[in-house]
Amino acid sequence: MISIQELQHSYKKGKKTVLNIPTLTFDELGVTGIVGHNGSGKSTLLSCVAGLTHPTQGRVRYQQRDTWQHYESIKKDIQLVADEIPLYGSETGWQLIRLVKSLDSNWNQALEDELIPELMIPLDDKVVKLSRGERTKLKILLTLCRNPKVVLIDELTNDLDVETRRIVFKKLDAYSFEKEATILVATNIIHDIERFANRIVLLKEGQILATEDIDSLKNRFKKISLKKTDAYKGTSIKHIHHDELKWDGSTGSMITSAFDSQVLTSLEQMGIATKLENFPLEEIITRLGGSLK
Repeated sequence: MISIQELQHSYKKGKKTVLNIPTLTFDELGVTGIVGHNGSGKSTLLSCVAGLTHPTQGRVRYQQRDTWQHYESIKKDIQLVADEIPLYGSETGWQLIRLVKSLDSNWNQALEDELIPELMIPLDDKVVKLSRGERTKLKILLTLCRNPKVVLIDELTNDLDVETRRIVFKKLDAYSFEKEATILVATNIIHDIERFANRIVLLKEGQILATEDIDSLKNRFKKISLKKTDAYKGTSIKHIHHDELKWDGSTGSMITSAFDSQVLTSLEQMGIATKLENFPLEEIITRLGGSLK
């Protein structure tokens, strides 16, 4: 649904390029986490996808239409939820919902009725009096009830407590599958991405280090603890694919980013007992060369 080709962007001519993405597509259902250190290009990427930033080079297309050139015709389909996008502060939450609803013939009343009790927003209060987290929840409600086909959330889940983040991510995931919508969430709360996202895009200095299904990523990064058995005959294990190997002839460990179950079979045939361990997603990100700070 979203395709990116030869995308580059710098905010001033001759200045450092903040995005350099040769090719990237977003067409999977579920939540995709956009992850990377502050300044890695997450916000710029989402802004280009939304058609709000004109990239220095290359194109972002939504259903074959350039998001910058065709912004007016696609803006209802693509909704960006970001801190810098304001709400009408003088209105109460209820008044703002009624205003937005009156302007959108595609409003999803059933979803509004579902979200209001779940998100527990004090809608009788004026928006200006709401906390950052409450405004974030109101923005998410207003966004989803417009039935967009692409939802972009820029860091704002950081303002929510753990339980509310769980509710929001579950709702985003369900919305994606129900509406066949693309959901991109920029955040460095890796625990949320590990629990609720289907795919990760890892950025570093505007470039992609990895884009992969999270289950696939976690399945190929493994640590294998090693211990010789009575059947061990001193066979070398250096030929088995690994990224790191520690082995003193008795005990050790092997780390691989391309795990195959055949590795365990081969080691056991050599007389080496194995124990398989998983890496948390945050450590995998570090091993890929990424950073969250």
